[in-house]
Amino acid sequence: MTKNRINRDELVQRLGEHLLETGLARSSLRQLAQAAGTSDRMLLYYFPDKEALMEQVLTHLGHQLAIALDAAIPPQERLHPARLVERIVGIAAGPVLGRYMRVWTEVSAAAGEGLAPFPATADRIGTLFHAWIESRMQMPDPARATAVASLILTVVDGAALLQPIAQGQIASQACAELVRLLEDIAH
Repeated sequence: MTKNRINRDELVQRLGEHLLETGLARSSLRQLAQAAGTSDRMLLYYFPDKEALMEQVLTHLGHQLAIALDAAIPPQERLHPARLVERIVGIAAGPVLGRYMRVWTEVSAAAGEGLAPFPATADRIGTLFHAWIESRMQMPDPARATAVASLILTVVDGAALLQPIAQGQIASQACAELVRLLEDIAH
């Protein structure tokens, strides 16, 4: 591995940690360079532009989140959809993965605004997590698995967005109700 590649990987890791700590609000090129301990010119040496840099860092964070989720629910484990929601909610609300969920809500909002590179990046990461949810479900009716995975992803992401509201009660109620509904429909 070349020295430049190692430096680029280190930059991506440092910038990922910066985004997890501060969110997207402090992601100007100058702020990112400062967080990485380098200059904005050096960042542009490794990345063609800020969009490419952000795409790389967000992809890195998506992979880190996937690794953490795989550790919590291994690929060979299949759960009833209601149990899967309970596990995902517990994991996502934790202090470590909660940081990823906060960044994910910001990325989703920026994608909704059409700000590059967020639409393509959010689409790619969201699609991967949808597939991850579907692959962890033990679903009696395989024809409904994709729709149920969509429902779970929507509620879990919505709960992450609404977590700061009403001390998290709305998000908790929605997730609890989803578990009850899944108990009924997944048999």
